[in-house]
Parts: sequence; C-alpha cells; structure tokens
Amino acid sequence: MRLKRRAAAALLCALLALTLCVPAAAVELPRSDSTVYVGKITGIIRDGEGGVARLTITSEAGGAYYTLLLSPATVWVDAADRKMDSGAELREGERIYAVCDSGGQADAGAESSALLTALAVIRRMDGETDCAFYHVISDFAPEKEGGWKITVDQGVEELHADSAADLTDYATGESLDLSQLEAGDRIMAWYDPNLNTTYPTHAYPTHLMRLPRAAGNLPAEGAVLSLAINGADSALTGRYESGTAMVPAAAVAQALDLKASYVRGEEGRVVTIESETFAVTLAVDQGRISGATRIEGAVGATGPLRYGKPAYIEDPGTTWAPADLFRMLGQRVTLEGTRLTIGPM
Repeated sequence: MRLKRRAAAALLCALLALTLCVPAAAVELPRSDSTVYVGKITGIIRDGEGGVARLTITSEAGGAYYTLLLSPATVWVDAADRKMDSGAELREGERIYAVCDSGGQADAGAESSALLTALAVIRRMDGETDCAFYHVISDFAPEKEGGWKITVDQGVEELHADSAADLTDYATGESLDLSQLEAGDRIMAWYDPNLNTTYPTHAYPTHLMRLPRAAGNLPAEGAVLSLAINGADSALTGRYESGTAMVPAAAVAQALDLKASYVRGEEGRVVTIESETFAVTLAVDQGRISGATRIEGAVGATGPLRYGKPAYIEDPGTTWAPADLFRMLGQRVTLEGTRLTIGPM
C-alpha cells in the first residue's frame, strides 16, 4: 500500500484508512518528494552496532513487500507519545508506516520488492483521529486572524496552526515557538485526517514536531571527497556533483571485493557491479540504474532509480556513479563534510 502525492487532493480524504490512520491505497497528488508505504515488518537487519540498517515490510492488502534502507538521517517517531523513537524495540509483525524518498523511484512508482530509502519511520499509529503526518514546509506566513499558515509539500496542503497548537523539537523534546519554523523544515504534524475535498487541502494540527534538516553541512559543488572504504582510508577520491557524492564505481567495487564488469550492447554501455546476492546495473547511455537479486529462486528487483546525477564515463574509461548505489549491495554510505565512508552494514 502506498500513497503517492501526485494527483487531485480531493481524493485524499476518501483514501484514508482510519483504522490504520494512514492512506489505504495509491492516489496521485501534485509532485512531492516522498511516498508513504504501510505494512507489517517481516524482516529486520541490524548493523554491527545494533542499529537498524534495513527493514522488509509486507502490506496487508495484496502481499506486496518492500525493503527499506535506513541511515543515521532516518528519523524515528513514536506517534502515540509524540516523541522521538529509538527503534530499539522494533519487532517483526509490528505495523509501521515509512516515508520514503520518491526521487529514486521511477515515474510509474516502486514495484513490490523495490529498495526504498526511508526518510522517516513512524510507529504506534493506532488512533483513529489526530494522526501523525510527515511534511516539508514550502512556505510559512502569519495569518490575519492570528496563528500561522504553513504550506507544505509544494502546495499540496495548508496547515493552519493557532495558539492551541504546540511545537516541539525532535531531538530534545523541548517546546519551541511556532515562529521558529522556516521554509525547508521537515515536520511531523498531528491532525484529524478527514480533510476537505478541495485543493489545496486544509488541516488544523494540534501538535507539530520539527525534525532535523534533511541535509547537514554539504560540500560545495565540485568538491573533492576523501574516501574511507572498509574502515580504512583510500587513495581513491570522489566528487560532489549536482548534490550527489560520485565515485569511480569499478575501483570502489574492487576495493569492496565486489565484481565489476563492462559491456557494450543494444542498450549502449553497461556497467554491472555484483555482490554474491545482488547485482546493480548502470545503463550509462540510458541514464538508468537498477538492481536485481542474484539468489537462485528468489524474486527481487528495483525499478530504475534516479539519483541527483546519472552515471557517466570519463576518458580513458572511468565510470563515475552515485555512491549511494552501493547501499543496494549491502554497504553503508555516509557523507560527513567532504569525507565519504563506504563499508559493510
């Protein structure tokens, strides 16, 4: 089950499942950068420090399943207590909803078995009213009658917050003044999901939580990135281009003990990077990156994934590709300043 915010907002109310307090089916709304996937957890993979690295969720309608990639930037929200959640008590069988990055998905939407990048994981969404929803603030302005009009998700919805609505900080739980919100902030908003049937929709939150900014101190365009691979500094370097950490794909793959190959076929130049269980294909001339399982008898593939910059080949034959593709191959990818770290989850 998923809600993709790219169609008439008038349909949203009819598609809200009150028992789940989340959307019950797919509907197209004006363009947004996130999509909500709802389901029960059927698999948990933790990293070496005990943190959650991946989740597999299966929807209750139709059995579609998705693998969620998590990172230190993923926020965890306890919807019932309106606070940050650690994820430490996560259990198989628990129902969650995950807000995932839509930028990496094909226009047709993610198919079952797709790998998705989780922006937020929301737990304990059991109530029928006053539910928690993830938004990105597009505009923020005072209302004539008092309070604030918060336009979210590029105009899809307007939140009207008066003096009865309170605001807290995700990390500290401390109370904030609503005037501290800014365009570009990510928020969780608690409100009745029964929205009006006109565009944009309107909601009246009782509580708001300001989430950490999605991006921290990002490198300058064209910056050289130092690389640490498998826990050790590497002589290889990356580049920061179009908001994307790019790396020499084959060289990084080899340093990670992955197989890299190159062919020129009907689709033009194709680079494939493989682990024992998964293969990522870079159709360079098609501007397409996709992945598929290598486990015999298993089913699992992604639709074409989009990153900030497509892979390209630079003479005399170096393929530059987004570092994040290595997450599909079981690697944790972290960018801190101009230092890029890639290694096993």
